[in-house]
Amino acid sequence: MRSTQRCEGMNRYVKDSLSFSGVKLIELIPQLDKALERLRNKVAEEDFRSNNSAHVLSTQLRQLEKHASTIYTDNVFQLICVEIDRVGGLITSRIMHLNSCRVYITSSYNNDEEKECTTTYYHRESDPRVVCSCKLYECEGIPCSHLFNVMKHERMREIPLSLVLKRWTKQAKSEVHSTIPKENMPSEAAWRFKLFK
Repeated sequence: MRSTQRCEGMNRYVKDSLSFSGVKLIELIPQLDKALERLRNKVAEEDFRSNNSAHVLSTQLRQLEKHASTIYTDNVFQLICVEIDRVGGLITSRIMHLNSCRVYITSSYNNDEEKECTTTYYHRESDPRVVCSCKLYECEGIPCSHLFNVMKHERMREIPLSLVLKRWTKQAKSEVHSTIPKENMPSEAAWRFKLFK
């Protein structure tokens, strides 16, 4: 569904950027190049702003929020802050201590009808893991408020690496580019030739 939305969004951007009425093919290609250049510039500006700006910390879980601001892009950081803010509306009704983990049962303070959520914290010293039954992390790739609630109870100062999806980090693009050897990268002209072949 997301890939379809992305494709539809790109189609909409191209339609908004180009004037199709009476345009010949030879005129369409330069217009398309300009539209793509504007899109690349917008992405470059967002990357620059994300990597070179400091966020104003606004939640009560400042250590976790500060850590999130250093690893996530601006857009994802805003979503993370919403989830951190929601921690204040959660009640932890029970904590069960098992051999290798602790299970937290939480529910919403404001909504009595909401189902309880089960969050499990596996306390391994080298790589702690937190798993939630609401499955927001598995669906969206960002930690939910239940996970942040457990991090608060466990007095964590950083988000565990198991909850950091690389595609939402500031370094996601740099890691992709560094995996391709420079001698194997095609020139832009060769890439365009293959594209229109």
